[in-house]
Amino acid sequence: MSMVTIAKLHCVSCGNDFPISATRKPQHIECPFCQSRMADDMIENLYDAILSVADINHHFRKYNIERDESAFVLSVTDQEVHLAIDDIE
Repeated sequence: MSMVTIAKLHCVSCGNDFPISATRKPQHIECPFCQSRMADDMIENLYDAILSVADINHHFRKYNIERDESAFVLSVTDQEVHLAIDDIE
């Protein structure tokens, strides 16, 4: 069994999610639903983050197989939350 890291972007402009390739870095990224475009200088940071998650998951799996350590899988997501401080004007 192998592991693949699937990256998903959420477009705040239209509210849709879409996958992006973790193995092929494009020169430009835009939402396929509303054509909002990501700033090109963010692509390198995005792929650094994707590859970091893929790397740590690879090591979790490797250490589980080779060292019989507990198995883990990292998945990262953000959630917007309302804080009381948001109500202060």
